[in-house]
Amino acid sequence: MASNSAYTPGLIASPRTFVSRERELPLAGKALVSIGDRVSSDTIVLEAEMPGDLEVVRLNERLGLDPEDIIDHVLVSIGQNITKGDLLCEVSSFFGLFKSRLQSPMSGTVEFFNAANAHLGIRQASQALSIKAYLEGLVTQVRDGRSVTIEVEASLVQGIFGVGGESTGALRSFGVCCHEMVTAKTVMDLGESVRGAILFGGAQINDEALSLLGEMKASGAITGSIDSRSLARYVKHEVSASTTGDEDVPFPLMITEGFGFLPMSERVNQMLKERESSPCSISGVTQVRAGACRPEAIIPIPVTLKTPDQANNEWAGADFALKEGSLVKLIREPYFGMNARVACLPREPQAIETGAVVRIAIVQLEDGQEAKVPRANLELTGSIS
Repeated sequence: MASNSAYTPGLIASPRTFVSRERELPLAGKALVSIGDRVSSDTIVLEAEMPGDLEVVRLNERLGLDPEDIIDHVLVSIGQNITKGDLLCEVSSFFGLFKSRLQSPMSGTVEFFNAANAHLGIRQASQALSIKAYLEGLVTQVRDGRSVTIEVEASLVQGIFGVGGESTGALRSFGVCCHEMVTAKTVMDLGESVRGAILFGGAQINDEALSLLGEMKASGAITGSIDSRSLARYVKHEVSASTTGDEDVPFPLMITEGFGFLPMSERVNQMLKERESSPCSISGVTQVRAGACRPEAIIPIPVTLKTPDQANNEWAGADFALKEGSLVKLIREPYFGMNARVACLPREPQAIETGAVVRIAIVQLEDGQEAKVPRANLELTGSIS
């Protein structure tokens, strides 16, 4: 039987849920923890050696000689460790009156020598790669030295958008209400308590406040919204709203509502206030396409770890079916970050501006206008009211 509904995930804001995160290396390495170990957020759980870059030294070009004139005069061998400045080759000419010498431009290990063209390969030193736990919790799975799974009972808040990677710190309120702007004065008034803290609250944060937070060594920030100008100044370039996390910023920033001037949800603000001063893990990584990943703040609950069945997840029984009347947030341009109510869910797929034929929803925006958008561009934020 045809159904006029679709599964649409909503942003989670749960005071108590069970969180599981996998920590993974990009290459084979080793795990430093075992199943059953309890870890803190800064515990190193995985490590590996990243091979150094391979540099090719073209001896013939450097010396201006033919390869056959160089082969017998190479002074290093495959597998030998060398230091920058070590002599690689020395060739005598004009009955020994002149000598052509070439020193190594780098340190590393000789990996190959090609006699046909007199090219010498030097592998630079490998670099240690370590992965921290990110969460304070229990190790529940270790896989082949490549990944570790950590679980914890925690308060969890997801954002609609974020920038920056991962960080940890104690939660602290900006001290402003959900409808106020977070300014440089807001930050200054907090003084030294900003250092190492993850600050939350307010409707919007401006670039002056972000800059000052960076100077004062904050560990993260969570607020309702941001304008595109302030965001571009913070990351120093235009940002894609679809994939983030690699930005070179002082700390991760998580936006709970969207772009513009949007008050932080009273419910989210109150939940964070109730956990103020608690240790928190924050990530600004955002991916809204396949394999969706949301920015998040995870605040572990300092009680004996429970099983998933015992955890009190208030979203466990929620109705995630998209229906007429559902409250949604739009997650693609030109309506990115806007709130709306579903007015109609046509059963048959329809063509959109890109030419694709998809299942769509007719939504009513906050200003009363209606818009036709793909259902995949919606996130459920509330049930019928």
